[in-house]
Amino acid sequence: MRSRSGSGVRLDRLMYVVEQTILKYQNPITGLYTNLDSPDHAWLRDNLYATHALWAMYRAYQKSADVDEDLGKANELGLSCVKTMQSLLECMMRQSDKVEQFKLYQRKSDALHAKYSARTKGTVVGDNEWGHLQIDAISFFALFCFSFSVGLVKAALQALNDVGDLFGDGSKGSVIHVLPDQVQQCSAVLTSMLPRESFSKETDMALLSVISYPAFAVEEQNLIQLTRETVISTLLGRYGCRRFLRDGYKTPLEDPSRLYYNNSELQQFEDIECEWPLSICFLMLDAMFSGDESAAEQYWRMMESITVVRNGLRLVPELYRVPYDKMMQEKQQRGSQDRDAVGAIPFLWAQALYIVCCLLHDGFLTPAELDPLNRRLAAYEKHPPCEVQVSILAETVEVQEDLLAQGISVQNVNEIDVFSVQPASTFAQILLGECNKLRLSGRPINREVGVLSTSKLYQLGQKFVIFTPQFMDQERSYLTYDIRILMNEWSSELQYIYSTWNNTSISGRPLIVLIVTKNMLEDVKSDDAFYTDFHMRASVVGTIKKIATGYIGGARVVMKNISDFFRTTAVSKLEFHNELIQELLDEKEKETSHRNLPTSGNLETNSVKNRDECYSFIRKTSMRHRSIMLDSSDQGKYEIDSEKICRWDATQMDEMSTSDLIELLTATNVLDEQASVVHYLWIKKGPDFDVKLNNMEGATVRALTEEIYSKACESRDWALIRLSSGLLKRQLDELSKSVTHLLVRQKQITVGMPSKNEEPITSPKTREELHQIFSRAYGGDPNCYALSQEIIVSLGSLVRTEPRLFVEMFRIRIGLIIQVLASELARLSNISGVHASQKLLQLSPFEIKSMLFSLLSGRLLEDFSDDARTAAKEYRIGMCSVRKQIEERKSVRKSMHQSSMASDEEAEADAEDFQFGIWLRHRRIDGALNRVPPDFYSLLWDTVRRFPRGLSINGIVLHWGFTQEMTRRETKFSLQVEEVLNQIAEPEYREMIVETLSLLNRMDSLLKTNNPNICHDQPFEVDSVLHEANKLFVEHNKYMETIVMECCGSGKHCDGAQGLCQHFYDSAPAGEYGTAHYLIKALMEILSPRD
Repeated sequence: MRSRSGSGVRLDRLMYVVEQTILKYQNPITGLYTNLDSPDHAWLRDNLYATHALWAMYRAYQKSADVDEDLGKANELGLSCVKTMQSLLECMMRQSDKVEQFKLYQRKSDALHAKYSARTKGTVVGDNEWGHLQIDAISFFALFCFSFSVGLVKAALQALNDVGDLFGDGSKGSVIHVLPDQVQQCSAVLTSMLPRESFSKETDMALLSVISYPAFAVEEQNLIQLTRETVISTLLGRYGCRRFLRDGYKTPLEDPSRLYYNNSELQQFEDIECEWPLSICFLMLDAMFSGDESAAEQYWRMMESITVVRNGLRLVPELYRVPYDKMMQEKQQRGSQDRDAVGAIPFLWAQALYIVCCLLHDGFLTPAELDPLNRRLAAYEKHPPCEVQVSILAETVEVQEDLLAQGISVQNVNEIDVFSVQPASTFAQILLGECNKLRLSGRPINREVGVLSTSKLYQLGQKFVIFTPQFMDQERSYLTYDIRILMNEWSSELQYIYSTWNNTSISGRPLIVLIVTKNMLEDVKSDDAFYTDFHMRASVVGTIKKIATGYIGGARVVMKNISDFFRTTAVSKLEFHNELIQELLDEKEKETSHRNLPTSGNLETNSVKNRDECYSFIRKTSMRHRSIMLDSSDQGKYEIDSEKICRWDATQMDEMSTSDLIELLTATNVLDEQASVVHYLWIKKGPDFDVKLNNMEGATVRALTEEIYSKACESRDWALIRLSSGLLKRQLDELSKSVTHLLVRQKQITVGMPSKNEEPITSPKTREELHQIFSRAYGGDPNCYALSQEIIVSLGSLVRTEPRLFVEMFRIRIGLIIQVLASELARLSNISGVHASQKLLQLSPFEIKSMLFSLLSGRLLEDFSDDARTAAKEYRIGMCSVRKQIEERKSVRKSMHQSSMASDEEAEADAEDFQFGIWLRHRRIDGALNRVPPDFYSLLWDTVRRFPRGLSINGIVLHWGFTQEMTRRETKFSLQVEEVLNQIAEPEYREMIVETLSLLNRMDSLLKTNNPNICHDQPFEVDSVLHEANKLFVEHNKYMETIVMECCGSGKHCDGAQGLCQHFYDSAPAGEYGTAHYLIKALMEILSPRD
């Protein structure tokens, strides 16, 4: 017998442990590992980690082989790994039909199963009999093939990109192409969610596998440290980490016959949750990969102390449980009681990780050898923004010459010989990825293609293809007809590429191709008085010149011809179904549209200004559908109605026969008149009524409305566009993408009008599901149907490039935002609520987005008149002295009674008059945006827990029981609070409630040490605090003889929401005369102990 080195002997001993604790449970035929509790059940996760341990042993034997037998063992271990992975792949391939269903509906019942039969590779439980939606296990399978939760998905996507079958011997058609936008989407989820695990868990032990081995999915060192510290401080005990707070699994109080518990039952498990030694393995691996030797040694000693020794083998148990007779002592002082090892011993998942830890601790492997893809380095390597390469192309020679006259030299599309420029829609068809053998249809063609994916060169056979961004596709939605918003999109997308490209691990620089079309240089002038007249040509030329300077929207760019970027651009090869691709690229046919309505050489359209004075029946009839209402403090609440002068009175239209209406339709070529008649027919006859225009069949009202929509897009009549789009129930192609952008950043959405038919969107939806939601929310309001989509698209764009604007916002109420926009427009233009709502619908999408940005950034728009021309100005809210404001109000009040004033004094009074309403509007905006202060929800959780009957807000109770069902920082509690606050119709009153709760949250000294007067038999009325504070405010201001004397101070009716004085809403939060001063006095009076 040949001698063995010391390391070889130790490795053989470890191999014996592997044989007795892991290989012992492997099925010799399928290679799958079974679970101790269920002899035929092969858990996907257990099998993957067991295989990973064997792969680590395979690497160790390869590295430390003393004799030929060692290489034989290595080969045997390697083939065992392959066998297991092939069997797991076959198990999942048998469920390919589920993949098709999951793509469509994302139902849990359509998820791939989490465990299979180790003997037959079939399923062992039904679709609804187990929690099969475990994407971390599926992702770890993908990651392990080529090297929990969203983190493992991101890691798997990055590892899979441009890789073929196992060991790289697959065909060209088996290469997997991962779109970088999907990786970035996962990254956005992680960044916004960590250290939380989900809405229902404020943190989770499984996050250790996301921030460190095996996923290494987080690149931000600060976020990794925060997540690690949160898990350790919240979950770590003597025997390992709890999985999550209030985890009842295998505790003495658990009912094994139940799969789930009600929320109200979860508090009974607090402080007695089982502790998992598995987490110590993860913590040790994390310490070793991060180079923290002292922490690694500490966790190693901890691991040695909690393993169970049987027959000379160290076994890692599944978990440690508090004995039943020691539960009360443990609840009183967590960690004081000894625990018993229960569950599977050894626990296959934990035992496999223990083997890996042994290999690292004994020096058989280094961290680098366990991470061949070097994913661990992502957190330590700097990722500076990448310079974006931009190539501008002219659609035609005429456009090229036009730009040259402006001093901009670009190529036209026909001058590009080496490269083929194609739209993103073609790229979507190329990426189909169907497989007839598995009955997989591939990637849905209508699914979004992100801008990162179209910022690369693609080699298809001998041809190089570059795809234009999808937002340049003019057939997608009417937003592309607004050149200003298109230019804004250019800027924001370049900024997005600049900041995220290096995070996607792509070799090479991004290249984005932008095409200037003829219609982008048309000189269409707007007569809208809200914004300065703007020429489209100037917008396009100005944007291109900014790009040429090398800096736009905060992004560094360089502008050249495509050929100049060939050596520096990222290139990806697409080598599958070449013949089909070639046919697709060669296809040049374009659909032509047939016009039914009469038209002239120059389509006649009335300007916004003139339209107010001439025929505009469509404005009047469309009001029957609108539901925009202004804020409570405006003079009354208005359902939109129109008082505009029409050539034909509504009653005259009602008296006309259908043939007369059709004759009117054929007699005019004015778009507004055509739209008026068509819309009237839609209301009276329905969309499927055939008008038989020009004696031709098939000219239905719906078809004519489609044509009205097309003509309105060409003439950029935004009110007509929105109305016709809403009637046709058109959905913006950007909508689903924008909804996803908001949701992955933990921003939920509600659509519909406040307190009426609001409907939440809490998870990504398909186009069909979004259509149903919007139809229910805006079934009778086509204008808001379209406008709300625009707002969501704008918010989705802003949340990517300006995430700071959305801090402390959990739920965005689109209906309230529309109301605030209309209210601000009425104030700026000094018009009635009716006309402001009409004007809002006439604004371009760019103007809507600009107003949204101003509101989100905490600014107010203010206008100043000059020669009947109005310009937009952003007014930054500033903190002013409340005492000065009161003195100013007193002087203004007195000055109103003077019979004459000098002209300069009048001007000064006007300037001061503007100050009135600043804080009211500020509260109204923050209330509409659902903004709250930092740590608001966690502090409110503490407050609710102190009141046995909970808090009553606007008649709705925030129950004490919620604190028993949900933990302090659980997102579900935050959403529950939002459910209560969202029942408040008036945004300014909602904001005052938030201010009251914030003060109540911080009244610890009052509530704890002064024996407060808390009622134990009914909820605490938060509204009563506000009304008491308002009473104190009015009395104090009566004594001060301020402007309050003109309303509440003299007993007159005040227009403030919920009966509060409008000047109370308009007071600053802080200061001697601020709302906080009166709220604190009210709280002290209500909660002071009674003698």
